[in-house]
Amino acid sequence: DSPSLRLMWGSLLRQAGRLDEALVELHRSIELRPNEAAAYVEAAHVHVARGELERGIEYLHRAVEAEPDNPGALIFLAFHAISTGNQAEADRWMYRVSQQPRVETEPATRLIAAYRAKFGHDFGK
Repeated sequence: DSPSLRLMWGSLLRQAGRLDEALVELHRSIELRPNEAAAYVEAAHVHVARGELERGIEYLHRAVEAEPDNPGALIFLAFHAISTGNQAEADRWMYRVSQQPRVETEPATRLIAAYRAKFGHDFGK
């Protein structure tokens, strides 16, 4: 019952389109290691792929509870707020992303561009 192996297998199952099986593995990983964000983020991706956006967002919030500075969860939540046009939420998540040094350049650049395209100005201006 290795949470890391269950996470890895769940991720591979998701990539193969075996979403129900992926969730079984990811839920077991979460049960075994509830204080780490990675399985929550992966489960969020599965739920979104199944068309269950709100359930996916719930998992992202659980990821942030487990690991407040998780880059994957913060970026995903910021993109969601931008895509729904919720500027107050977008600003909140964008600020958190901007404070996180583990965010890679490419996703940060896409996030900034999405914000500008949606709201007509750069974040913080």
